[in-house]
Amino acid sequence: MCFQLALSPDAPPLGLLVDADNLLYFYIVDIASLLVRKNGRMFAKRFPYDIIFGNNVLPPTQRYPKQTACAHMVTRNAALRIIRREHFKLAEKFSNALDTGYSLCAG
Repeated sequence: MCFQLALSPDAPPLGLLVDADNLLYFYIVDIASLLVRKNGRMFAKRFPYDIIFGNNVLPPTQRYPKQTACAHMVTRNAALRIIRREHFKLAEKFSNALDTGYSLCAG
């Protein structure tokens, strides 16, 4: 299932996907926009072993659009590591928001 998570009213919403094992996967492009970076390609080069393709996360019961199947995603821990490397205070807010269950409805 795909969701959008808004950490605050002024921050861009993060797209996330919940797989069958109830793990959270974040789109790397949305993490880049949260960190005010142009694209997520720089994170894919810096963290190559943390990147997971969308077709490895989605259930194989149906066909998905190519853009969804080839999307770069990271787990919650990898997303936190990337954000912490770039912006420590934002990583604390991100972790607290996910741990306490605080989020705003977006979309």
